[in-house]
Amino acid sequence: MTHAEKMQLAEHAATSAETLAGLAKDPDPSVRQAVARHPETSAETLAGLATDPRWAVRQAVALHAGTSAETLAGLATDPRWAVRWAVALHAGSPAETLAGLATDPRWAVRQAVARHAALKAGER
Repeated sequence: MTHAEKMQLAEHAATSAETLAGLAKDPDPSVRQAVARHPETSAETLAGLATDPRWAVRQAVALHAGTSAETLAGLATDPRWAVRWAVALHAGSPAETLAGLATDPRWAVRQAVARHAALKAGER
């Protein structure tokens, strides 16, 4: 299968979670990133992609609505600030995870936590 075909499959709305799990093992990081963005990617597959060597793949996992709280907590300690920032933006990030990110050395991460807290306060 060509790269273009893999990308098309990874981005197609009808692609199954099973097929996406197979594509998550592709050597091409752009394919893995597309899998991490796909709405049908399972929490299990996302957990595996959370340890990807490419930060952009890990960031896509942190932004995915289906990422588990446990996976988000692990990504909150990522060495790349952009991944931690994405965790701070995630609506499902646990309070404990956000509390840890509130003291992050990067201003952008702390700001995302503050915005997250402000949105939660507005829901009350």
